Amino acid sequence: DERDQRCRLNRGEHPNPSPERTDPPNAPRRDQLDERTDEHGHRGQKPAGDLAVSQCQCEEHELPFARPGHQGEAHAVPDQESEITATAMDGGQGHSRSLTANDLSSHRSAFFLATPPGYDDENPTPIVLPMLYVLLSIISLAVLATLYVGVGLAARFLADRRARSLLGNGRLAITFDDGPSPGLTNQILDLLQEFEARATFFLIGETAEANPAVVQRIAAEGHTVGWHSKTHLNQWKVNPIRAWRDSIRLPEILKAGPTIATVYRPPYGKMNLLTVLATRLLKIPISTWTLPSGDTYTPLPTTASVVAEIDEFGGGVVLMHDMTRTGPDGETRDRFVLELTRALLQLSRDRGWKIVSAIDA
Repeated sequence: DERDQRCRLNRGEHPNPSPERTDPPNAPRRDQLDERTDEHGHRGQKPAGDLAVSQCQCEEHELPFARPGHQGEAHAVPDQESEITATAMDGGQGHSRSLTANDLSSHRSAFFLATPPGYDDENPTPIVLPMLYVLLSIISLAVLATLYVGVGLAARFLADRRARSLLGNGRLAITFDDGPSPGLTNQILDLLQEFEARATFFLIGETAEANPAVVQRIAAEGHTVGWHSKTHLNQWKVNPIRAWRDSIRLPEILKAGPTIATVYRPPYGKMNLLTVLATRLLKIPISTWTLPSGDTYTPLPTTASVVAEIDEFGGGVVLMHDMTRTGPDGETRDRFVLELTRALLQLSRDRGWKIVSAIDA
């Protein structure tokens, strides 16, 4: 019956002996071997690189379906209706038998694969190539991100170094951002005319288009016209397309003639790869600052403290703003800008400093 057949298998005998086929007389029997090893001294675990060993428990005996050192095949456990054929070579003679999945589960048998799931010896690329593509994509994105931000940081470093060249040399560059405004900018121009001094105005594209008369006066009185982007976007907080358009799209009034923009200052001092590329295409230098005036701070600093700091530095590039302020403290801040401008011009006259353009920094 079925029980006898399994026990014969455990003893190394054929389950259905026939006169035409018998085991060789010198074949070792299972009861002549150590309970934990086979006739080759292996302990049920085949060496690395061979097929994994599956075993069937029958009472106190063990039968290796694929013995170490022999050639055998083992496949994944099939469904309930399929069969598994395991071939064990014993002494040069093969014995084959078929067991259903029910037989295997009833005897707590398991079959294992020696290679990872989905691995194909003849065609391993379906597994290797996707992983390689993902790794290369991650590396490429990291390199692009580094270049995108790193080039801007490098450009900022170089611009800051040029601006610091004015420190201690008795040269002062007075600059105004985010204008022009019909009110404050004209008052600043009157003050500069009184001292016969020149300044640099970094204009917003939309604001310049809305105030062409002020832009023309800036240029007519010998001041430097600078470019400060189309809409004053932070280049680190917008997508590359918006960053590029905001940096490269000058209004017509700043493209040619006496009002042409000849220097660039990035909004918030932030640049990226596309910002630097835009300045190269426009063929204009980048200018930063050495000291912000604090006219956008809360609370406002005192005029005397800012002047004292500039005096201690012996010059530099001062950043102020001449945009139209609509807040409740707009007039206070405008008055601070005018007072600081007058104080700096007076300091420069008293110290014998030279008032220069931001292009010289």
